[in-house]
Amino acid sequence: MRTGTLIGTAAAVLESPVPEVSEAEAEAIFRDTYGRDGAADVLVSERDRNFHMRQPDGGAFMLKITNPAEDPAVTEFQTAALRHVEISDPDLPVPRLVPALSGDLIAWYSGKGQAGKARHPHAVRLFTWLDGTLLGGRVLAPAGLRDVGRTLARLAQALAGFSHPADRHPLLWDMQHAVALRPLLSMIPDDTARGWVARLIDRFEARVLPVLSSLPSGVIHNDVTGSNLLMGAGNDQSVAGVLDFGDMVRAPLVQELGVTGSYHLNIGEGSDLFAPLSALLTGYEAVRPLTEPEAMVLFDLIATRLALRGLIPAWRAALYPENSEYLMRNAGRAWQVMGRVAEMDPDRGQGLLLKLWNGARDEVTA
Repeated sequence: MRTGTLIGTAAAVLESPVPEVSEAEAEAIFRDTYGRDGAADVLVSERDRNFHMRQPDGGAFMLKITNPAEDPAVTEFQTAALRHVEISDPDLPVPRLVPALSGDLIAWYSGKGQAGKARHPHAVRLFTWLDGTLLGGRVLAPAGLRDVGRTLARLAQALAGFSHPADRHPLLWDMQHAVALRPLLSMIPDDTARGWVARLIDRFEARVLPVLSSLPSGVIHNDVTGSNLLMGAGNDQSVAGVLDFGDMVRAPLVQELGVTGSYHLNIGEGSDLFAPLSALLTGYEAVRPLTEPEAMVLFDLIATRLALRGLIPAWRAALYPENSEYLMRNAGRAWQVMGRVAEMDPDRGQGLLLKLWNGARDEVTA
């Protein structure tokens, strides 16, 4: 992936404003396109305009008005993937697509913009609503991490065999292209922090990139994080839902574990950094056992996701300083552990993850 293509494509989508669709318009779409009555509440979203649609009888849905800068082929890819998951694993807790009155899973809406001018058509989709508590930055108990691991593996299995012409679309958060993001390093003002990110990208290029193409691959969610995970109510340690399939891409399957694992490290000073990953790996291993080559790159994939979690928000905050607080909201935890990972001998880190993986295998087969 050429640097200019990746960064330019990402910037185009991120610079495009969220669609200006009102609650009244959402209610009209809900009624006219889907034959349902309900009240609309706006949901916070980075690129799209999303609404929580509440029906008088208590039913609920999520209405998504897609950013017009998104390639229609990517919208079709995400839609087809969710439909594939629904057929492959009907019990997996992910949103289900609801067809329009026309039978289409993707509808189109233009409406009127400012001064009554017709707007660019927006792709519209309706999803079932999942109840649960958003994980956010909450620390999960081992039982919760095991269920997250099982869910990741079930997703891999549900998407097995699925392909789409747009499943290799350029995506900033796809760590396969981490090397192409080096031009953004200058956006990190702190010399030490910039050095950490540069070192982790260098390691990725030297230690992971040469073997990526040989690893088992498929379409992955690529963003199963606290922002997209619903857990059961109260202290329930079971996954109630996986949301937002907007970062899906074809990649090595173990990349999914690298992404999610980077959000579940011990951040306390002097703590066992990787200890929580034991339960995550045990849950995953029970459903889809890793191969040894996959386990060999897990440490560096976790490290690379940490690097992207520091680098991409810093770049975006430099471009949009008025929105820096929102953009940097999830970067803090990454910086808290990135230094420890960057200063660690990578062979030692790899050895620690291999030990955890072997322990998980033993627990599963005991």
